[in-house]
Amino acid sequence: FWPMLLSLRAVTAMMAGNPYEGLKYVEEAIDIIGEQSGNPILADTYRLKGEILLMISAENAIEVEALFRLAIHISKKKKTKMFELRAAMSLYRLLTNQGRSDEGREFLNEAYNKFTEGFASIELMETKRILESS
Repeated sequence: FWPMLLSLRAVTAMMAGNPYEGLKYVEEAIDIIGEQSGNPILADTYRLKGEILLMISAENAIEVEALFRLAIHISKKKKTKMFELRAAMSLYRLLTNQGRSDEGREFLNEAYNKFTEGFASIELMETKRILESS
């Protein structure tokens, strides 16, 4: 559970306006997870690292996009649908800010269509709203 707690500390640091501190925690979590092959939280940890890097600077966009795509890839491999959806949403936002919303919407649609229940969750409701608005 230590990587999950470090991720929570990273989120807390981000919310407090300390992205560099958050980056330190998320990188520590990634290091620990790397030693635990098969840990499903790895995808969301990469997504979180991307969010933190984007908060630090928009100039990190290329690295951030790679992290979001990696998170999606790992989520698919591990069959963690919610982590895939979160990564797809992060990628969608990034690509939309770059004028590439159609590309981002494809990732969202693919992730959303894997769900058969849980449509009252905030993530799924927001995804549905985005997909229906296009």
